[in-house]
Amino acid sequence: MEITNKRIRHLVYERPEWLPIIEECLTVAKTVYSEFAGAWVYQRLLDKGLPGFSNLRMLVRNEILQTTHTTRGGKRAYYIFTDLEGAEETVRSLRAGK
Repeated sequence: MEITNKRIRHLVYERPEWLPIIEECLTVAKTVYSEFAGAWVYQRLLDKGLPGFSNLRMLVRNEILQTTHTTRGGKRAYYIFTDLEGAEETVRSLRAGK
């Protein structure tokens, strides 16, 4: 849990625009019971009027998400959180200003 906290805090410090993306990933992951497609997160962000993103590789590189598989000829990737509870706690803490 502590390592997830450090990874998310470091990423958000360097790239604050990723916080809403991580939050939306959490929302989708909880809604669909863990595994989710990046395209689902992208569409939800657009529906809320937030800017999209090109892909979730930044979160995979920072070991916040893990790719489980791809479909549609490699055009749609599915992800899971490496530590869902730790990510939720960190985002909640960041939003509370802690």
